[in-house]
Amino acid sequence: MKKHLVASILFPVCALAHNLLFWSEKMGLNTLLFAIFMIGALFFLHPDSCHSRPALLSSVGVILTATMIVLHNSLMAKVTHVLFFVALIGFVQSRELKFIFNAFSLGVVSLLDMRVKVFQEVFKPAGHKKPAWRLASNTGMMMVVLPVFVVFFGLYFTANQKFAEISGQFFTSIFTYLWETFSLTRLLSLAISVLVAGSILWKTSADFFEKLEAKQSFQLARQRVVSAKNSIAGTLGLKREFQTAVLLVASLNLLLLIVNIVDIRYVWFGDAPDNPLTLKQYVHEGTYVLILAILLAMAVLLVFFRRNLNFYPGNQAIRWAAYAWIVQNAILAFSVGVRNVQYIESCGLAYKRIGVFVFLLLTMFGLWTMYLKISRKRSLYYLLFQNGWAVFTALLLVSFINWDVFISRYNIHFSTKFPLDSDFLIEEVSDKNLFLLTQHRAEIERKSGAPNPGYPIEQKWKRFIEKQKEYSWLSWNWSDHRNLKFHSQAF
Repeated sequence: MKKHLVASILFPVCALAHNLLFWSEKMGLNTLLFAIFMIGALFFLHPDSCHSRPALLSSVGVILTATMIVLHNSLMAKVTHVLFFVALIGFVQSRELKFIFNAFSLGVVSLLDMRVKVFQEVFKPAGHKKPAWRLASNTGMMMVVLPVFVVFFGLYFTANQKFAEISGQFFTSIFTYLWETFSLTRLLSLAISVLVAGSILWKTSADFFEKLEAKQSFQLARQRVVSAKNSIAGTLGLKREFQTAVLLVASLNLLLLIVNIVDIRYVWFGDAPDNPLTLKQYVHEGTYVLILAILLAMAVLLVFFRRNLNFYPGNQAIRWAAYAWIVQNAILAFSVGVRNVQYIESCGLAYKRIGVFVFLLLTMFGLWTMYLKISRKRSLYYLLFQNGWAVFTALLLVSFINWDVFISRYNIHFSTKFPLDSDFLIEEVSDKNLFLLTQHRAEIERKSGAPNPGYPIEQKWKRFIEKQKEYSWLSWNWSDHRNLKFHSQAF
């Protein structure tokens, strides 16, 4: 009862706080303030979550990403912050959850379930399961109170001129305030705030992911066949599956060996194309196709090592063939990295080129967990569990870096095979690099061959300054502050 009362009080407070903090603002200091407040409210309402390690880890991720938003305000930090916040909602909703993708999915369901939850929580009293009783009771009460109140208000309004004057001024000021303050956009924003606050504070009735995870185990279990007839058929079928797996994985190993030898000869120790367009096609098309090939390779191994083939007597041949294929796919991933390095040496850094490295690191981790799955007879759930947390951890670590500034510094200071792409730095990289563009304007002009990079830089400054006038201290972040400070000193 006490918890329900506290949640009912916190709900409008949190919704109002979210609306006031983020209305007409961008994510900045307001994000950190809201995160601290909401995490405190979550663990106060759901104290059992304090004993959930995934919930605690997710809350740390929320605070760290919110801090990164205040520091460098990158898109990656913002996206990762939202992902961790949704996962935190899921972990708090169900303490039994350990798999971060299940928690994230439950958090999404909680957001979608808010239309029902708002009315249920607002209109039901503590201890009652049927919200209609409270709604009917309140409606009946208001049908008695409101007409009587209106009648007496009308009598006093007519009889007392001063009361009528004060009442008129009061209602006029209220109407004017509401008309000027709550536009359609503001009302939509308030509706979003209500959804956010409700989904965080109130539990959803959905228990699908909790039941799903309860059935999962890290360890594979051998499936026994009861019927003798089926046992013979099952053994023959498993033998045929074993022979098929050996033949397929061995032939794919041979094919991949040829591909890797070609890559080692012409990619590792060869020269990158001299033409920028040819190099772009060489890297982009080759990278995407090779990444797809690695993912398909992992899928093939998952198909064969999903069940009883793990327990088949004398299955060393398929195991060693699988290990060899894992190693060869790691070599293939390294070749993709070499192509990416060649691209960076020729054209400089860019967002997708950094993304390729992050994906390759996750791929290497995925191949390692695939090896553990096969060697230790682990389940698919184990593979997904480990790689799910690896993805969120990678996103968290990547959000620690201000990539806009990092890319700009690298491309300005390091020599590349082709001229510096000044249009990319000015038009595509966010305004966080403005101070660098101004500091190194002459070097940008010299390395890019652009006739006058100063004008587009000035236009970028103009857009940035105009945009900052729309925000208050709630949107403060170090990256914008550094630019504004530089602008005030340089111009």
